[in-house]
Amino acid sequence: MIKKAITTLILLLLFVNNLFATDIKGHWTGRFDDQYDIAFDFKVYGEILNGYTTDSEGKTHHLYYGIFKDDELSFTVDMMGDPIKVTGKIKDDVITLIFNMPDHPVRVELIRTN
Repeated sequence: MIKKAITTLILLLLFVNNLFATDIKGHWTGRFDDQYDIAFDFKVYGEILNGYTTDSEGKTHHLYYGIFKDDELSFTVDMMGDPIKVTGKIKDDVITLIFNMPDHPVRVELIRTN
């Protein structure tokens, strides 16, 4: 009886925790290097992050190796033919991304637009 009650309590706590987890699904926009408009469409399945980005020329680039956990995200995206590792964090409805470019990191802030 006690084991059943503890199991039920644990499942309830996990469910409540998921209700309050940050949601990044949807359409986000920002400016890359303060020059180029950029948009992201994120989808999350558990801790797996999928989606794509649309650059200022309207070209889409799919995200891969994506992870979203504890308000932090990371993924890889091809830019100009090179895979670029991107890390980020969401806080107060703003996603701050760091693009680890070969010559210098680029910081981008995204806001939800849907």
